[in-house]
Amino acid sequence: MKDYVGQFRKNFKTDRGNIRRFQSFARPTSFSASDCSYSENLPPIKTSLENILVVNSAQIANGTLNVNKTTQLAKNFFDNYLSD
Repeated sequence: MKDYVGQFRKNFKTDRGNIRRFQSFARPTSFSASDCSYSENLPPIKTSLENILVVNSAQIANGTLNVNKTTQLAKNFFDNYLSD
């Protein structure tokens, strides 16, 4: 926590007095719930910049951020954009 608050203060150029409360919660098991139409509005891989493509966990639909889904996302990207 101390390291996080220190980095936060550095990034946002604030002093300790401006931070009234800091909490962090960690659960051994959790499940993220996306809204019903999330898969219809996934962020695009292609950007407005030529030859710039973006792949990240926001593009995982119908699943959680686990190793299998992350690996599948990378494989699909490679198969669709990088393979010859």
